Amino acid sequence: MKEKKFTAAGPSYYEVKDKLFNQYRSPVYDDSTGLSREALTRGFTARSIDGQDVHFSKGVLDHWESTQPPKTPEEQNRRLRRLSEAVRAVKNPHEVWESHNGQKTYLRVYKDDAGKFAMSGFITGKDGQVRSFFHSRRLNGGERMRKGTLKYKR
Repeated sequence: MKEKKFTAAGPSYYEVKDKLFNQYRSPVYDDSTGLSREALTRGFTARSIDGQDVHFSKGVLDHWESTQPPKTPEEQNRRLRRLSEAVRAVKNPHEVWESHNGQKTYLRVYKDDAGKFAMSGFITGKDGQVRSFFHSRRLNGGERMRKGTLKYKR
């Protein structure tokens, strides 16, 4: 067995961090915009509280580009930074609403980094594909998202 020599000048913090990060990449817990955009481009699935597989995909980015007017890059980045909150809203929402066409809206209230209450939510089609997600500090803005039948309330 070959003996290893340990010195005080081992791998740097960044070398260790990069190695660990490359071994485990989870879009669910990454709030940086580049990795969140990459995660949406690749696509990933989370199981909702009501047992549905919810698919986050490039369709979300396409939807932002196709709205009139299209979401600005700044607005897209603001939403991408909150991707993990949207995923938490899948797994642990405060409310789930279902519209007449089968579309579901999941809403979750939480405290953001500044300690202020914010709302995160997203909209899925019947097929479980996420069409869009949002983050807002105006809790009363959630009123316009509450459409259809309340299916779940915590």
